[in-house]
Amino acid sequence: MAAREPDTARRWFEKAERHWGEGDGVRAERLYRRCVGSRDAEWAPRAAQRLGELLLERGDLAGADAALDAAVGHGHPVWTPVALVTRGVVLDRRGDPDAAERLYREVVEGNHPDAAPTARFNLGELLVRRGRHDEAAAVFRETIAEGHPD
Repeated sequence: MAAREPDTARRWFEKAERHWGEGDGVRAERLYRRCVGSRDAEWAPRAAQRLGELLLERGDLAGADAALDAAVGHGHPVWTPVALVTRGVVLDRRGDPDAAERLYREVVEGNHPDAAPTARFNLGELLVRRGRHDEAAAVFRETIAEGHPD
């Protein structure tokens, strides 16, 4: 479904964000899906990434993975790395920490200003859970040294 007006996808995205923020995930999901279906170069990948987060929050790992796959498929310079970090969470929750670790390391190496610090933090947490404390401590020191506001 292509957006009729140039800003239609943006409006769908903004409404979805508002609904999710107000606790109405059902409406948010519908609007994110509509935005993804618009194939808008800017808003569709952003909506796919956010849809993946919403579905992950609900525990729908298969749905989250499909939405994140769509986000990554766009190749957007901002939303692809962010979607990869979220996909790492999905992989970890599915019981594949090796794949999650590889994905987090890939995003860290890409050095995206917002995604890399989150990936580095997630990597540190994963390493702690896997008993690799010295390696985790080094990753956390790098995260702090980055000075990212989050």
